[in-house]
Amino acid sequence: AVVSTQSGHYGRGNRQNARLQALIANGAHEDHIKSVRRKVALLQYDIRCAHNKRLDERESNAVNKIKTNSKFFYSYAKSLSKIKSSINMLFDKNSEITTDPQKMADLLQEQFSSVFSDPNSSNVSDPVFPPPDISSPLELEEFQISDEDIIKAVSSIPVDSALIPLL
Repeated sequence: AVVSTQSGHYGRGNRQNARLQALIANGAHEDHIKSVRRKVALLQYDIRCAHNKRLDERESNAVNKIKTNSKFFYSYAKSLSKIKSSINMLFDKNSEITTDPQKMADLLQEQFSSVFSDPNSSNVSDPVFPPPDISSPLELEEFQISDEDIIKAVSSIPVDSALIPLL
């Protein structure tokens, strides 16, 4: 369910979070705590969706007014020049929602360390590529490049492409 952006609905997430903290402090059953955590995470998600919808509406309004009131559009664009984003929740390996900042940091660290590695590490070895299968190698006579071939290749390069410095 999408949460309305009317006043009063944003406080609901804080009340649910306070309820969750009280349950934890009073030693509530783990399943109940997990259920409340899921509700809080979903509520945060609903609030974010409602907020994003409102931002989309404001953007659409600004775009519609660009011809009639360009000052409004540019002031809107300037107000968004510094955007901060945050991650409210993540799913762990067991498809459980995690909202704890430390656990989320650990999940992100684990994900990035599994994808990236330190090239200076002694545990990293150079990749081994199998040699290509050359069933019939070209002879030097077959490998000829004409001036027309060069002109055609250079002409196909886009004008706005980056230059590669020669070493």
